[in-house]
Amino acid sequence: MAKWGFFKSWRNVAVTGFVVALTVVVVSAPIAVYLFGGITANNSSFITAYLLQTGQGIIAAVFSTGFLTEPVGKITTAMMAFAIVQSLPNRFVSRFPHPENVRVEENMLQRNIALGIVMFLMVFSAFVLRNLLG
Repeated sequence: MAKWGFFKSWRNVAVTGFVVALTVVVVSAPIAVYLFGGITANNSSFITAYLLQTGQGIIAAVFSTGFLTEPVGKITTAMMAFAIVQSLPNRFVSRFPHPENVRVEENMLQRNIALGIVMFLMVFSAFVLRNLLG
């Protein structure tokens, strides 16, 4: 996505995180269902177990859990990477291939927006998990 210029604005970075999250869910959910019975060694298995108790099937529960948890994590990670790249000096970024695909002009504003979104997503996910798990 960076090669295609998706790391030039925080909006495109959010799209990148969402695309990565969808890819992860589509690839990992069938593996989790068929190899591990839907329960893996990560924290989202609690959500899967909860959804199973509400009567959802195993495949629906694992996909639902993935669609609930993955976008938050992947968008947060992409935003953090964007903020780090925008904070790097131009002379350092210019040494990498295609630096024009990641550098923006108003990098301080873009970086601050990305950091604000990261903080919001972290607080939001903590709030949702606290309410979901009691």
